[in-house]
Amino acid sequence: MQQKQMALSIILITGLILQIFFIYETAFADKKKVFAVTEPWAPYMSPELENNGFVSELLVEALKRKGYTATVQFITWARAVRNVEIGRADALCGAYYTEARAKFLAYSLPIASVQDVLFCKKSHKITYTQLTDLKPYQIGVVRDASFGEAFNNATFLKKQEVIKNELNIVKLMKGRIDLLAGPRDIINYIIRKKFPEFVDEIVSIMPPLCTNKIYIGFSKRVDGYQKRLNAFNEGVEMMKKDGSFDVLAKKHGITSFH
Repeated sequence: MQQKQMALSIILITGLILQIFFIYETAFADKKKVFAVTEPWAPYMSPELENNGFVSELLVEALKRKGYTATVQFITWARAVRNVEIGRADALCGAYYTEARAKFLAYSLPIASVQDVLFCKKSHKITYTQLTDLKPYQIGVVRDASFGEAFNNATFLKKQEVIKNELNIVKLMKGRIDLLAGPRDIINYIIRKKFPEFVDEIVSIMPPLCTNKIYIGFSKRVDGYQKRLNAFNEGVEMMKKDGSFDVLAKKHGITSFH
């Protein structure tokens, strides 16, 4: 009887130890996963691109080298920003730096740079040298997007918000706005792919609004964000040292990066 009780105790203790070990392993595994969000932003990132584009593939590969598994979900930009702000997502892909976002985002090392410019209909021949020159015009912008602090804070400008760049292109061609603000490479890509009939009708104008570095922003609302940030930065540095960063950028046609 005593031996049976001892055997039963051993079985119960062993089972408890295995259960604790399983719970620990599961919790640890969950911490090694990164859920990122962003908007389709070709040619830098999009579900239509190979491996979801340069930024997405860089995130996955850099974190993989440090033992993490990363996934990227494509939604609207405003929703993506909101999800990382409240801790519903671990990271925001392709974010510009702003003081407002720095309150809830821990920024990675810069991974690329993007020039934001204004676009107009070629027939309108709009020019400007300073922001005050733009007062007469209706300007289309994407909600929660940043185009440099000067433009962002220019409350004297007439800005119309939409949730994605495609809507601004349509509004521009219909005459509902005079200008649209956006990243040069992204807007040109969208026009070529989705509005080829407008390729010769829409032009960018100088000077640029700003040149922004882009980052992966890790949500400060999610526990362990600093470890994930460090892992990504270290993974990127490893890729730069072995040349795979340059190979990846070249594969996706990205030439402006840091």
